[in-house]
Amino acid sequence: MTTESATRTYTTRAEAIQHEIIDPIEASGEVADARTAYDVDAIADEVLGDYSEGYRLRVDVGTFWRTVKRHARNDFPGGAL
Repeated sequence: MTTESATRTYTTRAEAIQHEIIDPIEASGEVADARTAYDVDAIADEVLGDYSEGYRLRVDVGTFWRTVKRHARNDFPGGAL
């Protein structure tokens, strides 16, 4: 996730989820499979714009990571970010 991400829009929700949620989580090096460790769809509901806004990240970096933390799956071994 970069400053550029804040203005980038995607054609589909799935594309935005991959680039704006899954990729940054997995790039952290803490988690190999973001979907196993986090409720990615719930994160997307909170941080991505909808179709009318263009699928894009609509929160700042701090809010993004706080949202990720809130949606950690309790059954993920070894904890999450």
